[in-house]
Amino acid sequence: MAKITYIEHNGTAHEIDVPDGLSVMEGAIRNMVP
Repeated sequence: MAKITYIEHNGTAHEIDVPDGLSVMEGAIRNMVP
């Protein structure tokens, strides 16, 4: 499992655990990252 940090344009960070085999985009969608 990878830990990905998504950062919004306003600087808000979302740190998400994304299972192996998922793309960065799929991880964001499944975790409702704006």
